[in-house]
Amino acid sequence: MPEQARNHGSSHLLSQVLSHVPGRANDRAPEDHATIHVADQLHVVLRRLVAAADGGQPLQAFLYAAGASQIVADRLQGTAAGPRLLVTAATAVRGRMGLAGWHVLLRDLAVVLAEAVIDSTEQEAAAILLSVRSAVEGLRLGLRGQAARLYSNALLRSPAVFGDLDLRPDDVVALAQRFSLQRPDRDRPLLVLGLRTSGAYLAPLFSAALGRLEYRHVVTRTTRPGGPLLPEESGLPEAVRRVGGLVLLVAAPPRTGAELASVASRLRDAGFAAERIVPVYAALDEDEHPPPRLRGHAAVILPASQWARQRAISGG
Repeated sequence: MPEQARNHGSSHLLSQVLSHVPGRANDRAPEDHATIHVADQLHVVLRRLVAAADGGQPLQAFLYAAGASQIVADRLQGTAAGPRLLVTAATAVRGRMGLAGWHVLLRDLAVVLAEAVIDSTEQEAAAILLSVRSAVEGLRLGLRGQAARLYSNALLRSPAVFGDLDLRPDDVVALAQRFSLQRPDRDRPLLVLGLRTSGAYLAPLFSAALGRLEYRHVVTRTTRPGGPLLPEESGLPEAVRRVGGLVLLVAAPPRTGAELASVASRLRDAGFAAERIVPVYAALDEDEHPPPRLRGHAAVILPASQWARQRAISGG
């Protein structure tokens, strides 16, 4: 595929995020001169998401959708630092979406938009943006009622994996390709579980890359290490386990593996055998073996020398 037809590959992914004030016509910043607003509140993130979709900018739209999804998931699922909100059903009052509805919409929107980022031509990306138009339309009015009150102080967190570390979508594609060599069965159910914060961005991209490799049964979710696993879908891991599926733990490059080990431990407690829990990450060094805390798991690891950034420097 011609390099100019792709929507990824340039350096510092976060520096490509929309920096203009949304809603102003013909005021779209070039992708390579934009900056991310890591302290934005959710209603601002949603405005920027809508502006990116309107402006035909799939990468920016994806990043804001993933960031908004991370904010909402943290509030609903809880974190190690705070309890989850005990809200269950989506309450439709005058067309207003309930909290659970916001969660599902933003999560699924990030998954679809990721397909426009991974190895998509401009035409394919435009078609994907068109396909999510109705979902994006629902975001134009922003938060209302109970959702507005409960998310009023929620801020976008910066995923260091795309900023300081400069991981790129090409690296996520490389991880998916490595996984396909280890696990070639395209019909086996896969639960891609991203570890937030970075996993909220990496997991949809990884799932999109798996889709490009023709894996047919991929479900994408995120969790926060130290918090509940999937409190809003407690039966999902068991459903995956019963049909012989795998759980792929997608995370930022680990230093000790403690967060990955924590989530893997909860999955083993839920009945998963260690070989059906697959850590997936780009390494900070050349070690293609997982840290001691993850021994027993067949991890998928991209060595540091194989990151797109390093290959570009070395000319490889």
